[in-house]
Amino acid sequence: MRSLPILISLVLIIGCQPTTKESEAEWEMWRSNRIENLKSLWGYMNLAGLYWLEEGENSIGSDSSNAIIFPEKARPFIGKIIKEDTLVWFETELDDIKIDSLALQSAWIYGSEEGTKSITQDSFLWMIIKRGERLGIRLIDTEHPKLSRDPDIQYFNYNPTLIFNAKYTPYPFPKKIQISDVIGTQYTQIVEGQLEFEYEGDTYTLEPFREGDKFFLIFSDETSAITTYGSGRYMYCKVPGPGETTVLDFNKSYNPPCAFTDFATCPIPPPENRLNLVIDAGELDFHF
Repeated sequence: MRSLPILISLVLIIGCQPTTKESEAEWEMWRSNRIENLKSLWGYMNLAGLYWLEEGENSIGSDSSNAIIFPEKARPFIGKIIKEDTLVWFETELDDIKIDSLALQSAWIYGSEEGTKSITQDSFLWMIIKRGERLGIRLIDTEHPKLSRDPDIQYFNYNPTLIFNAKYTPYPFPKKIQISDVIGTQYTQIVEGQLEFEYEGDTYTLEPFREGDKFFLIFSDETSAITTYGSGRYMYCKVPGPGETTVLDFNKSYNPPCAFTDFATCPIPPPENRLNLVIDAGELDFHF
């Protein structure tokens, strides 16, 4: 017969573990927040354009004579963006444009000591983004038709067997790996260590990218391009302390922005994160 102290310890250990019902309820809340985030200002469903800048002057507006043609509901002639290497200047003759909420008709909007600035007019907001050596305009429409309804995101059934305690092993020295995105740009990413988890007797590893106190994971698996998005899925987990593990919950793996818009530049999984494993949890492929 077990001693009382051992029984008490077992009860405390079991009591500290979330039940499947509790975990599934938390997952349902995560799904609800996912919809809210997608429809937020920076949630990608409101993207209305992606335009790459040429060196020198780039006129913008909805008129077909412009170098960069915005959607037809935009003003015919808005102004011009002047690219000088890594610096970008904006100027306009219109008086209802705001640059970082200030009524201005000209300003450096990228590359200067003042940092990146956003421009707003009517329902549009745009800013400069950099991908590799290219600079472009990311255009947001705060009244985008897609925002009028919730995206019908489908999921695998909640699968508690695909939640793992993953061991984190820091590398002696951070290493650099090459990441590609869907538009063919390549860039260097720093990897500080490796996550390791076991499933059905086999060991799998992933290389995460640190974002503050979280790890960001880009991965593919044997469902990719079959039942899930072809360019992989994303997931977050907490950065563990020294000697600790972190929870990988594949039920919270989600589609990249490119599943919802043609105007995103999503990174795709590096070879190190292509799992020879069926991850039938999380978001299914999306078709708007």
